[in-house]
Amino acid sequence: MGSITSYETVKGRRYRVRYRKPDRTETQKRGFTTMREAKLYLSMVTVSKSKGEYIDPVASRVPVRMFADSWLRSKQPPMSKPSY
Repeated sequence: MGSITSYETVKGRRYRVRYRKPDRTETQKRGFTTMREAKLYLSMVTVSKSKGEYIDPVASRVPVRMFADSWLRSKQPPMSKPSY
């Protein structure tokens, strides 16, 4: 499970979601404008962890160069000119 707490900013009240990742480290996501959004996010994370489909947002970041190189190599024949 996790917890939802509120905090104040210049723009008004915001909500923070804290939860544990499958490797037992604690993490948080903040900036939700409504309690409903925070609850939906927490439930989504909880379900994905229980199904074994959880992907850590930090670990899922891939540089554009790596993605673009593999994508361009998969095109047969090349769809772009070598000068691109």
